Amino acid sequence: MNEYNLEKISDLLKRYIGIVPKDVSIKKLFIEEVKNVVGADINQEEVSISNQIIFLKTNSIIKNSVFLNKTILLEKIQKEFGEKVIKEIK
Repeated sequence: MNEYNLEKISDLLKRYIGIVPKDVSIKKLFIEEVKNVVGADINQEEVSISNQIIFLKTNSIIKNSVFLNKTILLEKIQKEFGEKVIKEIK
């Protein structure tokens, strides 16, 4: 590679350094809203997102509370992002 190509690559990388993936932002919002709505603390390792579905890996008491408040949580996520980024919580 010549110096010109390396400069192009470094410019491209600089542009993407500050970008946070949408899934990370959704996880953080979901965790905050679970705390606000349900009153339960969960951490990022207990939440995963795949194909617009949030998967919750925590104890059954918290899962049931989240399920009972699923509509509220989904509405808050949709309101924050302005689109339907999450279809389901499991």
